[in-house]
Amino acid sequence: MFVWATTSVFSEFIGLSDGAKSGSGLIKATTAPFLFSQTTSGTGSPLYSISSFDNPSLVVGLRANGSLFLTPQGSSATQFEISCNTSCGESLVGDGCFVTLASNPKFCIQVGDRNGSAGAQGDALTIRQCVKNDSQRFNFFTIDEPIPPSKPSPPPPQPSQCTPQFPTDEPVDWNNSEAIGFYDDAVQSNTLLIKANTAGIFQFRNATRGGYEITSWDNPSLGVSQRADNKLFLTNKENINARFFIECGECGQFTVGDNCFMHLSDNPKLCVQVGDRKDASGNPTRGAIGDTLHLSECRRDDSQRFNYFRRPKITPRPPQPQPPSSANVCHPNFEFAGVRVANSAVYWGALQFAEDVDLLANTDFNKRMEIRFEQTGSPKPFYVAKSLNGSDLAVGIRRDNGVLFLTKQNASDPYQQFEIDCIRGCPGGNVGGGGLAADGCKIRSAFTTWCVQVGHAQSAGRAGDPIFTNLCADIDAQRFNFLTSPFAPVGRGAGQNGDKTLTVAGAVSDDSDDNDGKLSTLLRNSYIVVGLLGVVLIMLLMLIIIAVAKGAFKGKGKYKSVSKHDY
Repeated sequence: MFVWATTSVFSEFIGLSDGAKSGSGLIKATTAPFLFSQTTSGTGSPLYSISSFDNPSLVVGLRANGSLFLTPQGSSATQFEISCNTSCGESLVGDGCFVTLASNPKFCIQVGDRNGSAGAQGDALTIRQCVKNDSQRFNFFTIDEPIPPSKPSPPPPQPSQCTPQFPTDEPVDWNNSEAIGFYDDAVQSNTLLIKANTAGIFQFRNATRGGYEITSWDNPSLGVSQRADNKLFLTNKENINARFFIECGECGQFTVGDNCFMHLSDNPKLCVQVGDRKDASGNPTRGAIGDTLHLSECRRDDSQRFNYFRRPKITPRPPQPQPPSSANVCHPNFEFAGVRVANSAVYWGALQFAEDVDLLANTDFNKRMEIRFEQTGSPKPFYVAKSLNGSDLAVGIRRDNGVLFLTKQNASDPYQQFEIDCIRGCPGGNVGGGGLAADGCKIRSAFTTWCVQVGHAQSAGRAGDPIFTNLCADIDAQRFNFLTSPFAPVGRGAGQNGDKTLTVAGAVSDDSDDNDGKLSTLLRNSYIVVGLLGVVLIMLLMLIIIAVAKGAFKGKGKYKSVSKHDY
């Protein structure tokens, strides 16, 4: 028979919330004696099961929320490993000891949640990640003479906890010292939840399956869900897979909940967390603007602490337009024509057309790219974007950062394969030079399914912005159209001779020089001719003036010789 105590200054004991009864929780309280039964693991390490001395049929088990309690033997008994800092003796069996889960030694028994201290009377014993501080340090004493069974004690004072009562018809601000919002402020499907400068507006509803279901106030058809990598994001309401139990330190009317923790209903050991930042001492912090929300092991620290505020009732913004349904999407047939990719503000381009050069948005006429999209597969094809500005180059996607760049053509490389969905202009046929070949188009990687985007904002971008792949969203930065080349032949049969394209003069070019460059050369030569003609005219005019000054027209007396002194 042993007495189990903490190692705080006055060595307070471990007891039971309701005596030696099934369901009684282990807490810091009046002494309750325990029995430690030793077995051996497959590796030879000693394992212990713990039972009540007053009622040996009850053993210490583990609840789903991580707290320890007495349960009938054989139902859900839990085994532990015990390691002590000092040598073990007869009376003081173990000092400075840590009790870990045998099934997962990374988790230890802990008293309370008081910033690493040994806790206070009434604090519950729970399983937490091992940090080896006073809240997880114990000692054990033998008892020479039996003590009478402990009497049931009144329920100990528990830390103040409450369940927030969210308004059913009003929006709520969700905070972790700063607002919780959406990546790029986009209220649309697949958008990640982040710590943001602009607050997202949410609605919390009791779910029929238990816990709270969270939806966007601006677009109630979108709800918060759990991604495969445990990050939280918006998805269509019918696909929501995450609901949350929320416990708070304070609950009220305006401040709906303060000092709150959000547990995943299907797995209460997982809590919502902001980022993964730590201070100089290694303690988790509240994160920073831009950090994503994800699910992690519950630790009840600042990175997992939230509050909620009631907002004045506002009219929801109308839902943002969603991408066209699959029934209205078509896949363009460019028929090997040279095209330029543009949106409402910029074109695809590059500083130079050479291997390993990144694509950039630009408005410079001489840096716009000519591309031949070769189509493969049916009914949903993929395209290889071959550059007509340089020999044997194609558009690829960098594996490390998703940026589009020029690389050697390799149609079997999945990072050179694109899918294109458009709203208009798919049938193909003859389109004049500089005409609109396809409009309202999404360009996505056939391999990653992420969409091509210009710049980091929702707008169409500006010159110099990078061109890269990102999570698909219905924003101008990911909406493109295709213009036929002003110089290359277009329509049926165009571009059948490999990479050869027609120059401005109509000749076939084998080296695929930039056609814009040829136009510039032609214009420059024209300017030179005009300049030479101007010089000749000026010289003729000067000769006439000199002749008049010398009296070449002698029949006219009103003229006279002019010396240099008259100037």
